[in-house]
Amino acid sequence: ADDLEEMDLKWQMAMLTMRARSVIVLVAMIRAFRQIKNQQTMPLWHSPPQVLPVLIMRKSQFDVLSYKTGLESVEARLVVYQQNENVFEEDIKLLKLNVMLRDNALVKLRKKFEKAEQERDELKLKLENFQTSS
Repeated sequence: ADDLEEMDLKWQMAMLTMRARSVIVLVAMIRAFRQIKNQQTMPLWHSPPQVLPVLIMRKSQFDVLSYKTGLESVEARLVVYQQNENVFEEDIKLLKLNVMLRDNALVKLRKKFEKAEQERDELKLKLENFQTSS
């Protein structure tokens, strides 16, 4: 249970880190677009030809950053899932061991019970023989 809580906390921290990175990237991109917008006083279709490639490049950079952020998020989730898988596999092994030990204990108890029944039957038979002989 503690392992699961720890994994949950790690997962939450990873998700918060991804969100914080996304927000930082988004704020940086908004600032960059505002700077370009503030520098540009005429509409885009009247801008000099070199401004449009800069805007396109900024958008592609934003797309790349968005992709990288999404990829980091997926990779973080994968790590958490793999760690959870390892924890669950260990739990399964422990549960199987517990079941095996209980099965062994049940077998021993059954043998003792059968032996006790056999001794009881033998004692009953001896008692009957003793009573009939007297």
